[in-house]
Amino acid sequence: MDLAIITAAWKRPALTRLVFAHYRRAFPEALLVAAVSEDTAQEDAAAAGWVPVRVPNSPLGGKWNAASLRAIKEQPGALMIVGSDDLVSKEYVTEGLQAIQAGVDVYSSPRLDFYDAKADQLYEWLGYKQDPRHIDTARILSPKAYAYGGGKLFEAKADRGIAGRVQRHMRASKKYQHQAASAGYVVDVKGSTNIWGMADMIRSSKLRKVPHEEARERLRQIGDSTYKGLREWRSAAFGGALG
Repeated sequence: MDLAIITAAWKRPALTRLVFAHYRRAFPEALLVAAVSEDTAQEDAAAAGWVPVRVPNSPLGGKWNAASLRAIKEQPGALMIVGSDDLVSKEYVTEGLQAIQAGVDVYSSPRLDFYDAKADQLYEWLGYKQDPRHIDTARILSPKAYAYGGGKLFEAKADRGIAGRVQRHMRASKKYQHQAASAGYVVDVKGSTNIWGMADMIRSSKLRKVPHEEARERLRQIGDSTYKGLREWRSAAFGGALG
């Protein structure tokens, strides 16, 4: 099945290059589209085999729509939406594509970790329940789902809550079949530039600190090359041993 992956990049060039490289390495046949607003991101995206779409960073919803509209021009069999600080494993995508082929319209993970790079601490998010209609991270959409709104999947004039309208529609509508992932791994890397920083997440009180050894095993699920790159990026950005 043809897969398209979209993201939107802003600042944090070293981390963005790591994310770009991860998806190109893990999914060499996928169409990769990045909405970018800076020369560096545009050059890095193209160098990593992504299709860069140059667009202003604000409104953020319009920026994301530029990526989704470019991707669906190719009519992919599935569309995955990832943040430019999100890393997912091959197993997650493999199960997601199998689900889409079997008739699922919205596939996403009820399990999500946050990696606080500055503190070198992994957290498990406890806020999700197993109801896949409420899950946003690393969604994989069928053609029926991504066609909603003509492919404009984000609030065009918003900078926060940009996926709210589409989320509410897909939760309420009986047109879409939802499935929560039971395989693979998804982690959101928190560096120095984030829409939602670790302080926001910690205040939510829905996080569990993951012990170091367990954290290492979890993060290795994204692949050895990406894990090594993540440790090198963290050491260069914040100091400390590679681990």
